[in-house]
Amino acid sequence: GIMFLTPAKSVVEKIAAIIKKINATIPVIVGGHHSTFCSTDILTNSHIDFAIKGEGETPLLNLANEIISGNHNWSAVPGLTYRNEVGSIRSTKDADFIFDLDSLPFAARDRVLHCDYQAYRTHYLSTARGCPYTCTFCSDSSMWRHKVRRRCVEHVVSELRMLTAE
Repeated sequence: GIMFLTPAKSVVEKIAAIIKKINATIPVIVGGHHSTFCSTDILTNSHIDFAIKGEGETPLLNLANEIISGNHNWSAVPGLTYRNEVGSIRSTKDADFIFDLDSLPFAARDRVLHCDYQAYRTHYLSTARGCPYTCTFCSDSSMWRHKVRRRCVEHVVSELRMLTAE
């Protein structure tokens, strides 16, 4: 899985090509703002197999389950752009928002290979998703449909405590 932000387009495409050169059977999945708004364009690159639109947690879990099960019923995965069996690019309906952000587990920072978080001591911590404003230069209002969802203070503080204890 690769986070696909528009300014990193050439880098993402190079990473996808390297992955496919190493092993062409590895599914390359991209997500993020660029994937949400340009998923059909992204899939014209033969090195990228799937683009997740919107929030990625639920679509990525459903996609992983389809890959692992061998069913490959991509049309059953909401929030996904993919190629069907004849190579046509298809998109499924958008996935529902996760309204209870506190239901999500803390990021599995210990699973990032070759990253020493102790040395950097810098972490990304999400306290909310969305934005109520309509700035013309920003895609957030389109991405989050003018909805704002926040984590509860206690949950954020618990994650901060966990990070400072590491």
